[in-house]
Amino acid sequence: MQRITLAKSAGFCFGVNRAVKLLEELVKKNQNVFTLGPIIHNPQVIKYFENKGVRIIDSPDECKEGDLIVVRTHGIPKDMMEKVKSISPNYCNATCPFVTKIHKIVSENSLKENVTLIAGDKSHPEVIGIRSYCNGRSFVFNSEKELDKIKELDLWKDKTFEEVSIEELKENTTIVIVTHNMQQATRIADKTAFFLLGELVEYGDTEKMFSSPEDKRTENYITGRFG
Repeated sequence: MQRITLAKSAGFCFGVNRAVKLLEELVKKNQNVFTLGPIIHNPQVIKYFENKGVRIIDSPDECKEGDLIVVRTHGIPKDMMEKVKSISPNYCNATCPFVTKIHKIVSENSLKENVTLIAGDKSHPEVIGIRSYCNGRSFVFNSEKELDKIKELDLWKDKTFEEVSIEELKENTTIVIVTHNMQQATRIADKTAFFLLGELVEYGDTEKMFSSPEDKRTENYITGRFG
């Protein structure tokens, strides 16, 4: 018989675990619970909650007064959140705190005259939500080829991607990259932030963060002692 070894990091991430626990508690207390989109990307968990009476909706308009709306862990667009608040005043926001943090960063740092570039899948609910908090134009790319096709940017009006230096790009553009990949962070990020269970543990220059972090928890994560 083969031996199965369970990885230390197996299981839900912090944001997903938080959302599932919130929904579990709400199901015990409320009769009409709706999730705005699947609460997480896990068919077994979705089926589990469906059997408990939780229904998935695509729009807040599908609910009536007294129904409880739960916002999925990936978050939703800004305008949809306003509609949720008006229809279901006692709504539950199960958006991952890490995602909410990105919403705040984009909202506070993107300007109407600038462009925000987001690395990711443009059809993913998390990315759609992030874009809604951009104050100016925003574009999503998933590869260098896709990035090269973004012709609307004035910055690149007469230049190809290869002709634009990274320094020139950063002067006029806010770039937000969502990643759990440490190698990607070390390769492309000037600044890196480490969050643990919703808490900002450490933030600073990427090179310093990975070579001599100030917080022991950061060091333990980087070296693979947990996470």
